[in-house]
Amino acid sequence: MNEYKISKNDEIVVWAPSSPAPFLFPKRFKRAITSLADRGYKNIRIGDSCKRNQTYDIGFSKYLAEEFHSYLTNEDIKAIFFAVGGWTTSALFPYIDWELVSANKKVLVGYSDATSLLLACYAKSGMPGFHGPMVISEWGEYGGPWQYTVERLEEQLFGENLYIDLKPPDYWTEEKLWWDKEDVRKRSISGRGEWRFFKKGKAEGVLIGGNLNTISFLLGTEYMPSLEGAILFFETEGYSPDKLLAYLMQLKFHGVLDDISGLIIGRHSNPELASSGESSFEKILHNVFDKYNFPIIANVDLGHTEPMITLPIGGRALIESEQNLLRIYKN
Repeated sequence: MNEYKISKNDEIVVWAPSSPAPFLFPKRFKRAITSLADRGYKNIRIGDSCKRNQTYDIGFSKYLAEEFHSYLTNEDIKAIFFAVGGWTTSALFPYIDWELVSANKKVLVGYSDATSLLLACYAKSGMPGFHGPMVISEWGEYGGPWQYTVERLEEQLFGENLYIDLKPPDYWTEEKLWWDKEDVRKRSISGRGEWRFFKKGKAEGVLIGGNLNTISFLLGTEYMPSLEGAILFFETEGYSPDKLLAYLMQLKFHGVLDDISGLIIGRHSNPELASSGESSFEKILHNVFDKYNFPIIANVDLGHTEPMITLPIGGRALIESEQNLLRIYKN
């Protein structure tokens, strides 16, 4: 991934193909741009998609794809940061010129709905993607982004070490504050981040993953990278145990669980009860994974949780229970 390393002096564009959140939450968006500048990012461009509401007229996805193309072909722009998540990024795929993507690779950063483009760009062109913080949701945090989140992003984008051994944060929060209404203070701390090996073992492979919903609808398409020998990671938001079971069964039916060499499961954000009243995700993991031999590390701070790590799509990782290790290689 070092081939595409950028610096804080490079031009970075903020793009909003998933939802019109910059338009809908202007105070938080302004605060996010200020936080980026305060952190030393010298050259932030606001994309056209961040300046308007989205009406989903016929052709809206074509327009967003053309905006994406313009950023790819602009030699001054070195990275594209997703403004926020949503639902509509995959609607751009029929209009994206994948040969243009291959010829003009840029660093792409985001999670949630951004998963679709991160995975598609890697599958179709090898374009680097970083499953990490987005502008409104993380950089727009009251008082600035969480330090752990920023440090984990920047060690991936700017770090010189050959590998990074990731460790849990000393804290995490599950409090939700409605943007531009309730987010007038820092969120309260819920506890200490604790990762654990649900299944022991050792695995090394290419990292492929992201939001579980999004991974699921890419399965079986040309936009999903190969998972043969990969270390899969996924994160969830608003899941109940029975909903998780359904999505894991979809992975099973597509042969994913027979292909991968290891699994990283994110902390469940905003968990819900099953219709039965069941709250245990642990039972679901036993139900699905007890017969598999690959190592599984769970409760990892990624995706819809705060703070979060950044994982490189297509980067190599090592997970090893004996040393309680989650290592990301930079080359």
